[in-house]
Amino acid sequence: MGASAAIIIIIAMFFIGLFIAIPSLIGLITYKLHNKKKGKKTKLIVRIILIITLISGLTVFSLPILFVGTLVYDQYEHAQYKKTLVGAADREDLIKVKELLDSGTDPDQNKGSNYTALTYACTSGNYEIAKLLIKHGCTIDVEFNGYSDGTQKGYTPLMYAVTAQQKYDLVNLLISNKADINHKASSDGYTPLIRAVNCEQPEIVNLLIKNGADINASDNKGNTVLRHACDNSPNYANYSNIKTLLETGALVNTDTTTLEGLTTLVKKSTINISNPNDDYSDKIISILSEYSNK
Repeated sequence: MGASAAIIIIIAMFFIGLFIAIPSLIGLITYKLHNKKKGKKTKLIVRIILIITLISGLTVFSLPILFVGTLVYDQYEHAQYKKTLVGAADREDLIKVKELLDSGTDPDQNKGSNYTALTYACTSGNYEIAKLLIKHGCTIDVEFNGYSDGTQKGYTPLMYAVTAQQKYDLVNLLISNKADINHKASSDGYTPLIRAVNCEQPEIVNLLIKNGADINASDNKGNTVLRHACDNSPNYANYSNIKTLLETGALVNTDTTTLEGLTTLVKKSTINISNPNDDYSDKIISILSEYSNK
C-alpha cells in the first residue's frame, strides 16, 4: 500500500468516525428529552443501540489519531536518535561522531542497553570511528545487555569486530588497546575466537591466537573452539582454521569431544551443503586423525 492510499484511508476513517459518533451522541441526548412516554424496555434497547453506535464511531474516529500520534512520536524519536553519539556511529557518520566527542559527549553514551558507539563501530567494521572513540576514552570491554530473547548478553565490541569481513586492522586496534581477548559472554559462553571461527575468518583467528587467545576454550554447552570449526562447512577457510588450531595445541580429545565425534560432525556438514568439497572434508578428517594422538 502506497503512502497516498494510507493517508486517504486515515482521513476517511477520521470523518467516518465523526459521522457515526456525532449523530449517535445527539440521538442519545434528544431521545432522553423527547421520548419520556415510551416503555422502559423500548428506551433501554434504543439507548443500547445508540451507545454501541457511539462507541463504534469514537473507536473509528480515534484510531487515525492514535496512528498519527504514534507516527509523529516515532519520527521525533528517530530525529533525536540521529543527534546522539550512538546514532551517528550507527549510520557511520564520522564527522558527526567527531563533533559530538569534541563537544564533550560521553563516549560510552547509549540507550541503556550498553550497546555503545564503539559496539556500533565494531559491528559495521568502521576502523576510523572506533579509533576516534578509543582516543576519547571509551570503555573497550563494555558488555552488551543482550537482546530481549537473552541472546548476545555479555558480548563486547571485540566479539563483534571479529565477525566483520576483512577487518584485521580493527581487531588489532582493539587488542592493542587491551581488549579482553578471552572474554566469555554470559549468554552462550562464546569467546572472540569462537566467534571468529564461526564466521570463517582465518586471518582474524591467527591474530587472536598470536595474541594469547585460549585455543581450548569452550562455550556454555562444553563445545570447544575446534568443535565449532568442525561444525562449519568444509572449505578452505575452515580447513585453515582447523589446521591453525591443531598446530597451536588445540586438543582433539577432551571431556566433551572425541576424534570420532568431530569426524562425524565434518561428514554431517559435508552432507548438509549443496556442493560438498570432498577434498577439504577429507583433509580435515586426515589432519584431525594426525593430531588426535599428540
